[in-house]
Amino acid sequence: MARAILVLLGIIAWCAPSLAQVGDGVTDDTLAIQAAIDAVDNAGGGTVQLRKGTYKITATLVINRSSTFKTINLMGEGMLATRILWFGPTTGAAIRVNGSKQYIFEGWSLENRMAKGTTTGVLVQRDSGKGTQSGSSSWRNISVSSFATGIQIGNSAITQAGSEFLFDHLMLLRNDTGCLIQDGNSLNFAFTMLEMEANGTGLQVLSGGNVSVYGGSASHDTVADFDLRPGGVFTIIGFRSEHANRFLIGGNTSAGTGMTILGCQVEAIANPDGFGLKVGSGPIVMLSNVFFCKVSVVANSWCSDVAIGNSIADSVPFVVSGTGGHYVQLGNRQINSNGEAVGHFPDELGYVSKSTRIPSWKTAAMAQLQIGSDAAIAKHLFATATWDPPRIDPGAQNTTTIPASGAAVGDMVSVGFSQDLQAMQLTGYVSSSGTVTVVLRNGTDAAIDLASGTLRADTWQH
Repeated sequence: MARAILVLLGIIAWCAPSLAQVGDGVTDDTLAIQAAIDAVDNAGGGTVQLRKGTYKITATLVINRSSTFKTINLMGEGMLATRILWFGPTTGAAIRVNGSKQYIFEGWSLENRMAKGTTTGVLVQRDSGKGTQSGSSSWRNISVSSFATGIQIGNSAITQAGSEFLFDHLMLLRNDTGCLIQDGNSLNFAFTMLEMEANGTGLQVLSGGNVSVYGGSASHDTVADFDLRPGGVFTIIGFRSEHANRFLIGGNTSAGTGMTILGCQVEAIANPDGFGLKVGSGPIVMLSNVFFCKVSVVANSWCSDVAIGNSIADSVPFVVSGTGGHYVQLGNRQINSNGEAVGHFPDELGYVSKSTRIPSWKTAAMAQLQIGSDAAIAKHLFATATWDPPRIDPGAQNTTTIPASGAAVGDMVSVGFSQDLQAMQLTGYVSSSGTVTVVLRNGTDAAIDLASGTLRADTWQH
C-alpha cells in the first residue's frame, strides 16, 4: 500500500491522508481506497472510514467483490470535508455497490471532473442475479454532482432491483438525471431533506414505486423536478420548487399510480405551455395545501380522480383537462369576503368527461352556500314527524303539517317520506310562520293506503 496508510481496527479500515500521499486531490487514490474496501470485505464486513481530504479516483470502486451479501459501510467526515473526485472514463460508474445490504453511506461528496458521457456516480447493481440484490440501506449527508446519472438503483434490462433505501439529506447537483430508480421490484424509498439543483431531471422513477419525499427543495432543473411514471404510490410533502421546467411528470406509462402532494410551494415554472404538473394514464392524484405561483397544472390522457383541496393557483389559470374517464374535485379553495374564489381555479366541482360538467357548490361569505350563480343560501332548516297517511282514493289528496321553527312564508321547501309513494305526489310549503304544510295527492287510478313512516321537510332561506 505505497499510497495509503491502512490501519485495521477490528472490522474498521481507516484510509487517511498522510504526507500528501492520499487525499491531496492530485494523487490517484483509487488503489488505496479499493484496498481498504477489500480489507473490510475479507474481514466479513465493516466500515471504511475516509478521513478529511480530497480523494482522486480514476477507476470504479467496487463495494463487495464477493458473491455473498455483506454490510460494508463507507463513511466520511462531511460533504465538504471528505470529497471524492472522479477522473475516470466517460462510461461506467465511479462507485458500484455489488450485493451489499444493511449498509450505511455517510458524510462524503462525489463529483465528476470529466465530461459526463454516460457515467453514473453511484451504481447499485450486482454482478449477477435477479430481483432485489441490494437494499436495507441508509444514505446520510451525501452529495453527487455532474454525472450523466448521479445515482442509479436497479436495472430493468437485467430485471435486478434494489429496495428499502433511506436517503437523509441527499444533494443532487448538475446531473442529467439526479437519481434514477428502475425495475418493478424496486420498492420503498424515503427521502428526507432532498436537495436538487440544476439537474435535467431531479428524481426519476421509471419502474418500481412506493417513494416518499419529506422536505427539501429544487431549483433550475431543466426537464422536471420529479418524473414518477409507474403504477406505484408516491408522496411529496413540504417541498419547495422554483425555476424548474416542470415540477412533476407522472403516470405517463402505466395505470394505477397514486400521487399525493401536500404542503408544497411551486413557483415560476419555465415550460412554455405553463403547466407545472402534468399527469396522465390513470393516476389518482391529490393536492392539498399546495401553493402554485405563476404555474398551472394539467391532467391529461385518462387521468382519474384528481382532488385539489386548500390550494391556490396564482397569476395563471388552473387547468384540468383530458380525454375521458375523469373525476376532478376542487374543494376548500381560498375565497374573499364577497364569496369569490381567490386565484384562478375554475368554478367547477368536477367533471366526468371533457364536455359534461357538474355544477359547483362553493363557500360564500363564510356561513353561506351558493349554487351556481344564484343567490347565496343563508340558512337551512329541517324538521321531521311520524305520519300514517289515510287511504287516499284516485284523484283525492291528504294534508298534514310539520312544526318547523324559524320557517317563514315564501321559503323554499322540499319534502320526503320514508315509504314508497307508489307514484303519488308529495309537495310542501310554508303555510304560516313556523309551520310547513305537506300535501300527498293520488293521481293514479287506484286507491292507495301507505304504511306509517317518517316525514321530513327541508326549508331553505336566501
